[in-house]
Amino acid sequence: MIGIELVKQVAMKAKELRIGNLVSNMTTGNNEQVDINIIQSIMNGSTDYKPVELNDEWFNKFDFSKEHFGYYYENIYEFSVLTSRNNAYIVRWGNQVLAGAEPIRYVHELQNIFFALKGSDLPTKRPYKNIVSQALSSFA
Repeated sequence: MIGIELVKQVAMKAKELRIGNLVSNMTTGNNEQVDINIIQSIMNGSTDYKPVELNDEWFNKFDFSKEHFGYYYENIYEFSVLTSRNNAYIVRWGNQVLAGAEPIRYVHELQNIFFALKGSDLPTKRPYKNIVSQALSSFA
């Protein structure tokens, strides 16, 4: 029974993915951006890929700011992700929680809901952003 549950959690569905989503390659252990080859591989039954768990580190990489009940992107009143039960998150758009929506647990789900609501991909922080700010603070 435990083995069945583990397979159920790890299995990816190609219809959940968009080009550019992040998934984990179970063979290499690396996170990869979805391309047509990954989608075709999953459609053909490959179990080499699994979803990337959403956590504090990923919210930081996507430049969300932490708030008391979760995270917000640029403006707390526009797009927020609230902490829910069982390590899941609920999206708040404006003043409304998206009623009836399943809680999100994975990075690709956050990327997809962001794209659906804002019409653009969720960018990651530029890697040099922190280096530049650290360098500037050392000159002060």
